[in-house]
Amino acid sequence: MHENGLNVSAFYTSNVEFYLMRYGTFRQFERNVAALPWQDNGVIIRSYFNYFGAAMPYTKPGYGSTQLLQTAASFAETQAQGGYQSYSRLVTQDALDLR
Repeated sequence: MHENGLNVSAFYTSNVEFYLMRYGTFRQFERNVAALPWQDNGVIIRSYFNYFGAAMPYTKPGYGSTQLLQTAASFAETQAQGGYQSYSRLVTQDALDLR
């Protein structure tokens, strides 16, 4: 992408970050995502499934999952400052309130 002058506007992670943290491989993924050539308004889209923990504040009653949006800039900033220490921090710290 760098070589071709392309920038990422949106990156969908689904809930893979949950598993990467669980198995200790999230740090490399985190560095790779932060290093992508992001557009200024780039976003990360993720899915949070309530059966992994408590319901998110943004979860609609009766639904099993919540779609979350975070700016790529806030993700990269947190990564540069030491990264996310837990999955719950990842999905709550900088999630945009879309309600």
